[in-house]
Amino acid sequence: MSGYESNRHLDGTPDVSIVISYYNYEKYIKECIQSCLDQTHTNIEVIVLDDGSTDDGMEIVKEMRLNDKRVCYFSDGENRGYSYRKNLGIRLARAELIVHLDADDALTPDSIKMRLGMFQLRPDLDMVHGWALRWYGGDDTRGVNKKAHIHAQTVMIKKDVYRQYGLYYEGLRSKSDKEMWFRLGVHPEARVAPKINAKKIKKIVAWYRKHKKAMHKIRKQNPAVNDEINQIFKKRIRQLMLEGITKQNTEFL
Repeated sequence: MSGYESNRHLDGTPDVSIVISYYNYEKYIKECIQSCLDQTHTNIEVIVLDDGSTDDGMEIVKEMRLNDKRVCYFSDGENRGYSYRKNLGIRLARAELIVHLDADDALTPDSIKMRLGMFQLRPDLDMVHGWALRWYGGDDTRGVNKKAHIHAQTVMIKKDVYRQYGLYYEGLRSKSDKEMWFRLGVHPEARVAPKINAKKIKKIVAWYRKHKKAMHKIRKQNPAVNDEINQIFKKRIRQLMLEGITKQNTEFL
């Protein structure tokens, strides 16, 4: 695939693919990737998907790849949106277990080991998630973010879920994670029975960075954009309630 620097030359298949969607987070991307490479469970791959960034962050990614071939990246110069890049990462992933991580966040050292261990203990599970620690950079952490029923940065999910229930909805540039949890019936406000077997572990598996340029904060600072996204989200949920998940309204892996 043009624009893709892969790791397919490496021996064996990774146990987990970590998919990182990247857009203008030069300040944070090295720390994010390094947290993945420093995992106590080492049989992983890290896929960075650039969404047309205008900063120099991808130069950092390329340099990190020189030192560790588990890092791979895709960059085509286009701005296609968060959901599009996540879906591309799923398609490129070599592992059957997927972790999505935003480029400004990070994983705790045992993050992969803990969640993978739960899958090995419970092969019937489709998704394992945990807690995310509110993080203001450095050693400044301020407790677990317990407001999020499912925090996207803590989810490890089987690739088969995307084959059976579809990829992220690309009509949403934001809130696509929430749409996915509704679709799968694992969001507390969903009015359907769960379609997958999900397990929450009471362990901190990710650091969720709090800062002024976070995607959801920028969205909320622009009321018109925020309202548009909310309307698209509501329309999408209504569609799923009326039609169910079909090949006409959902893209599948």
